[in-house]
Amino acid sequence: MASKTITVTYNGKNYTLEFNRAIVTLMERQGFNLSEFDSKSALNTSLLIKFAFFLHHRKLSEDEIFEIYSSIRKRDEFISKLLDMCSDTYVSLLDDPEEESGEIEGNATWGASW
Repeated sequence: MASKTITVTYNGKNYTLEFNRAIVTLMERQGFNLSEFDSKSALNTSLLIKFAFFLHHRKLSEDEIFEIYSSIRKRDEFISKLLDMCSDTYVSLLDDPEEESGEIEGNATWGASW
């Protein structure tokens, strides 16, 4: 599954926003809960925004991230896209490895005893 990204341009610099499993795990450790996401929750919304930058821009301070965010128009749509990206990361945990035809060499197999 191809990862979704968002590119934000601010003061002439491009920022790539993206989630992966490790980032989502860090978010959860700090209290993020996708199933209880409410855009009125300061914690969930802040974590979603902050960690969207984290994969590619770890050196940005929280103040810098929220300075960029404060300049974004259509924030409700932006948050919706971040949620979509984050949700896809959860879904990727259940996706099967991509196959073009039959078994892919190197994929694990499994069986149950019942």
